[in-house]
Amino acid sequence: MTTALSIFFALIGLQANTEQGQGLVDDVLTVTSEIRGLKVLRPVKAVSHSKKQILAYVKQRIAEEYPGDSLEEEGRLLKHLGWLPSEMDYRATLEEFVTAQVAGYFDPFKERFVLATWLPGLIQKPIIAHELVHALQDQHFGLKKALKRIPGNDDATIARSAVIEGDATIAMLAYSMGGTDMEALVPAAASVAEQTRNAPTLTTRHIPYYMRMSLIFPYTGAIDLLLKKMEKQKWAGVDALHKNYPQSTEQLLHPERYPYDKPLPVHLTIDSALGPWQESLRNRFGELGFRFLGSPTGKQDDLAAQLSEGWGGDQYVFLKKGAERGVVACVLTDEPAKRSKYRTLVELSLSARYNQPPAMSKAKRGQSMSDGFQIAWREVDQGLAWVELPDTAARAKELLEAAAQSCRAQKRP
Repeated sequence: MTTALSIFFALIGLQANTEQGQGLVDDVLTVTSEIRGLKVLRPVKAVSHSKKQILAYVKQRIAEEYPGDSLEEEGRLLKHLGWLPSEMDYRATLEEFVTAQVAGYFDPFKERFVLATWLPGLIQKPIIAHELVHALQDQHFGLKKALKRIPGNDDATIARSAVIEGDATIAMLAYSMGGTDMEALVPAAASVAEQTRNAPTLTTRHIPYYMRMSLIFPYTGAIDLLLKKMEKQKWAGVDALHKNYPQSTEQLLHPERYPYDKPLPVHLTIDSALGPWQESLRNRFGELGFRFLGSPTGKQDDLAAQLSEGWGGDQYVFLKKGAERGVVACVLTDEPAKRSKYRTLVELSLSARYNQPPAMSKAKRGQSMSDGFQIAWREVDQGLAWVELPDTAARAKELLEAAAQSCRAQKRP
């Protein structure tokens, strides 16, 4: 899974009036602190920024999360997977898309709340409350560290971000209702999650489905888990999640599996088989990423969700050799019997990207050619390994062998 940008923005249309400023923020912070059950340890400064200033901040945060050309390389991977159009300028689109959604945000690195100045009208207090929850989270749990991507594990990074954003979303609802009434919060949270997924500003036609959903998921993906904890312990249950974040999106998609169903550690050992190829990216899809693999445009979400159930752990390596790119991947399942589901799921992904995809669902191993790519796969004890390499590559067999040999759960650290 990719695009785990750790940038917290109000996405529901905050309208800023610069004349209101600090006094209103102080008042909202006091009420939010009481409702959320987190004391204000330090004042939160409020400032107003222009669109130019906020765009500069967006670019800065993206550059910090994706140094060098790593964002461009991620874009190449997403295009290979069929999640982005091949002609898209990924960086420019991402900067434009994120900036267009920003109406205000809390910056934990400068400990201030930033209001957007270009939108007319009155400030909407609940949205300010959402962002000020992040200020309280920072004061009590330390967002500066939590904002950092977990190297090589965007799946866990997204799961952590979803707890942070989901907490703020539920607290915002509680603020709007004047307190924490669980009977009212549960349907309200479900309604907001649905509205967020279908908000007009987030369903712009020129923005690919993957980009929209990957930005929305942190605001909605942990709602069920958070409410489950709140039903037993109120806000103390949410505080506990900040001290022991979920380790995978699986634990959010299936809240009953938190905290016991921990991801199986996977490390592909393929160095000896690389030859002229180099590693470009190494990361994890997670269950959420496999859902995107099976339904890159959102048209087969139910099927992808059914097939991806049973995820245990995974790792992929994006390879490069000059202008050529390839993929080596491994996925493990919770139970060996579910391996066949992942063969079908990967076949579904290949069917969306290749004219003559292999019939993986009918064979435990095999190799085929399509659209100038070699596609090879092998079912292993608890999962599946596969490679996609240009037909000019002479290393497909060796890389598949190395991937299959290391496609197993490693010892937990």
